[in-house]
Amino acid sequence: KFQDLDLVHLLQQAADDVYAVAYAKQIKLDISTIEDSLWLKGDFGLLQRAVSNVLLNAIKYSPENEVIKIELTQKNNEAILKITDVGLGIAPEKIERLFKRFSRAEGSHQAPEGTGLGLYFVEVTVNKHQGTIFVESELGYGTTFVITLPLEKHEEKGS
Repeated sequence: KFQDLDLVHLLQQAADDVYAVAYAKQIKLDISTIEDSLWLKGDFGLLQRAVSNVLLNAIKYSPENEVIKIELTQKNNEAILKITDVGLGIAPEKIERLFKRFSRAEGSHQAPEGTGLGLYFVEVTVNKHQGTIFVESELGYGTTFVITLPLEKHEEKGS
């Protein structure tokens, strides 16, 4: 059920969905978008769940009283969504396993809850939308998830 959707609106909705969890840890979600709207064809519910999942992971693995940066830009007819936390980071050898089914990053920083299906779901959803997802991380300095999605060539609504 792919239809036209506004990624800026979807991002705001996902941020609203995780607000209470962020607020409980006194984490600020710093959202930066350069466009008022970015249109693509997709499943709003699936993509919103995927973005919410990445945001929840960023909140879960960040210390209290921190800022999670959420940046949505556009380049070469693609939307680029970067979600950056200031958590403990992920060891390079563990990054490739992040998107595997039932896989979780082991270690003392691991949150007790979780099935290991969240990032698998995110990758499947992003791939279903002809997009990509990758991770940039350095131990001790946090993690950035980068999701790219193809944009629709879209005329302004109402013009």
